[in-house]
Amino acid sequence: YLWRFFIPLGLSVDPEVAAVSSTVSVGVLISVLVIASMVFAAILFRRTRPLLTIGIVLLIVGPLTAYWIFPLADVVAEHRAYINVLGAAIIIADRASRLRRPMIVSLAVLLAFGWLTFRRNALWNDEVLLWEDARAQAPEKLRTHVNLGALYQTRGQRDRAIKEYEF
Repeated sequence: YLWRFFIPLGLSVDPEVAAVSSTVSVGVLISVLVIASMVFAAILFRRTRPLLTIGIVLLIVGPLTAYWIFPLADVVAEHRAYINVLGAAIIIADRASRLRRPMIVSLAVLLAFGWLTFRRNALWNDEVLLWEDARAQAPEKLRTHVNLGALYQTRGQRDRAIKEYEF
């Protein structure tokens, strides 16, 4: 899920996430490798690039401590990702500051993220649109249908609510 901090496309209020069936699965091994690489990078760059180190540490420590201390039923949700987005922003800022034209790159990143935020806010502004988007991205997920049914029911759209509940 970490890549969404840097390329926030296909976000959902209730994303479909494949369950891990074994601690030796490819996904778990890749995750451990990514986290170990991030720890190694933070140690490696702690003196020469402290800004990058802070970003990496925020990206690692935030989710790990929050979800180990307080287990949550749905760990991967975009509204929980905002807590740790500061680490990603710092990493992007560090990287942009080292490029040839940092101001142009920074402006391009700000415009891209601003546009994506503007587009996403249109969905978050309306609960029905938000849950319809979640259902479109994860059509087999039960919660999206239950929540949509409840919203349709409260808005007096009984036929649509029944269809969602029947799913």
